[in-house]
Amino acid sequence: MILSPWHNNQFRTNPTLENHWTESRFNIHTHQHFYHVGSRESLRHPMIEALITNFPTSANLSIVGTNKNLDSVSNPLDLLE
Repeated sequence: MILSPWHNNQFRTNPTLENHWTESRFNIHTHQHFYHVGSRESLRHPMIEALITNFPTSANLSIVGTNKNLDSVSNPLDLLE
């Protein structure tokens, strides 16, 4: 299983992740990006997306807290073991 919800931004955190996906059998990986839309550039803020899996993924990702950072992954299939 793979899910791809939003994780957080500077204003709020997705409560669904904390309520349903924090068990040890789930792997939560994060990736920061920007949406390049908005009425003004000053209103465009970074968004952290989550990739949740219920299977092991590659250990060659950098660890950030208990989540893994996907910024350096160019091919998502490289995450699969």
